Amino acid sequence: MRCYTAVIDIFGGHFMRAARILGMIAAVIAIAVTGVYSAVWTGGERILRRQYETPVYSVTHSTDADVIAVGSRLADIAGCTGCHGAELNGKIMGEEKFVFRSVAPNLARLSKTYSDADFARSIRHGVRADGTGVWGMPSPAFFELRDEDLEAILSFIRAQTDKREKLPKDRHWILDRLYLLQNENPMEAAAIDHFAQRRTFDFSAPLQQGEYLARLACAECHGVAFDGGRAFGPETPPPDLIVASAYSRDEFAKLMREGASFNGRDLGLMGAVARSRFGIFTDREIDALHAFLTDRALTLQAE
Repeated sequence: MRCYTAVIDIFGGHFMRAARILGMIAAVIAIAVTGVYSAVWTGGERILRRQYETPVYSVTHSTDADVIAVGSRLADIAGCTGCHGAELNGKIMGEEKFVFRSVAPNLARLSKTYSDADFARSIRHGVRADGTGVWGMPSPAFFELRDEDLEAILSFIRAQTDKREKLPKDRHWILDRLYLLQNENPMEAAAIDHFAQRRTFDFSAPLQQGEYLARLACAECHGVAFDGGRAFGPETPPPDLIVASAYSRDEFAKLMREGASFNGRDLGLMGAVARSRFGIFTDREIDALHAFLTDRALTLQAE
């Protein structure tokens, strides 16, 4: 009996020591995980709360119906209504568990507290009135927006009515904060030289008008250099717009207005965007876009 008890004591002692060691290891792992989690969360928050300095703009909206109509058309082409809704009352853009929730805000409601200059800074620079960046706002594409076009869009925003529907808030969970730290999902405001000289586009020159329209309509997905962009969910990443050189003028018009590829291929997001936004392009605008993209392709091929 004494021998049996001794054996139990020996094995019991080993078990207790092993349990204590495992407990210590678990505690160390828990502390390490907590520390990493805290560092990622805090680092992501630092990026999200970064303050940006921008120029102050002297812009004024109009209540003229014709200006508002121009603003409505530009808001469609630039994708404002695609993200914020037809009446700019906001909507959920996307949500991925443990990653993010992207919510385009209610601009009609925001217009009660935002000045025209605040809106101008958000549109051109992706910076809120409080100086922080607007995640998901494609401002690099809108940095060179002409004053008259900016004021027309502001006029359209001011003409909208707040339907008072509730929207959830943007959320950046731990994985998205990790992506922010790795610069895989950067803030758009960080990509802009905010005090750079903005270009002046001469619309009497088709290539310049085409480039301006491409920035407004295409750069959000294909990048401001038109050399391709990131994938949206399961979609294939948007290609370099050198592919436009494969389209004749008539094929390009059909692409932009109907979302139809010249070879019958399903264009996915591009097809949907073209059908919802680009059908309002005039013939002259289609010509200018095609001329610019074709000229760009020829220039790249010659290099």
